[in-house]
Amino acid sequence: YLHDKNIVYRDIKPENIIINRQGYAILIDFGFSKKMNDPFTYTYCGTHGYMAPEIIKRKGYTKSVDMYSLGILIHEKLTVHRNLLSMNIWPHNKEDNQYNDMFYVIHYLIIVIGPVIGSGNKGSLSSIT
Repeated sequence: YLHDKNIVYRDIKPENIIINRQGYAILIDFGFSKKMNDPFTYTYCGTHGYMAPEIIKRKGYTKSVDMYSLGILIHEKLTVHRNLLSMNIWPHNKEDNQYNDMFYVIHYLIIVIGPVIGSGNKGSLSSIT
């Protein structure tokens, strides 16, 4: 819905999703959302463990960054892993070398969905795309 209205959310993560009484997922906290008037935006924002490489590279990005964050979230839920946040490289401050390590992992890590995800869940992933 947001993308149809030309809005990029930029902060998809578990803390920003609630489930209503009917069982639907609802996004909350639209503080980083932006109406896209141009094809690209350049603002550096979001939650580090869910940021798309395009945001980190600061070369301009589209609404596709939301799909990246959603993919990280789905991967976490299906594998019961907390992605980059569980890798012991979460930064304590910007000067910390661990901060740079996390961005290196986001830039260059290729995540392969392997046998950890059961065949039933793989079908669920196929229906999303």
